[in-house]
Amino acid sequence: MSFLVRDSWPIICHLKYPIHPLWSLRGGKKTTGKGRWTPEGGFTLLEIIIALTILSIGLVSAIEVFSHDLRLVLSSKEYTQALTHAQGLIEELDLNPLKEGTEAGEFSDGYRWQRTVTPYSLGQEETSSPVKMFEVKVTVSWSSGNKTRDVELTTLRTVLAK
Repeated sequence: MSFLVRDSWPIICHLKYPIHPLWSLRGGKKTTGKGRWTPEGGFTLLEIIIALTILSIGLVSAIEVFSHDLRLVLSSKEYTQALTHAQGLIEELDLNPLKEGTEAGEFSDGYRWQRTVTPYSLGQEETSSPVKMFEVKVTVSWSSGNKTRDVELTTLRTVLAK
């Protein structure tokens, strides 16, 4: 086998199609000893199937995580809205005189509420106390999908005895 150097490129003379030795690094084709062109190495069908399987498992997992996060965001929004409604119903008691009993209603966005005001005792007889204590329980419920969810807030309020 003899080598010729032409323009600083060594060329193998006994091959039918002389090639530059760096062609395989450039994505070209290589030859066998008999002058036949053979394709540069690539991926087999099995390697491509395995790679696509791994990729699809990863993508499905990522989509599952994102959809779970979206459900959590929606649930958090619903609970926050219910708590805002319940807090508003408790604060509404500061504007009106406190009355014993149960009230119920529905907000325009589909949330239902119930407010119960009952006397609260500390376990001792309160004959001469200048204030009365009441337990206020507010329940806000709503439908989420096929489930009914609810939030309950309880607080104590004092009123001057008459």
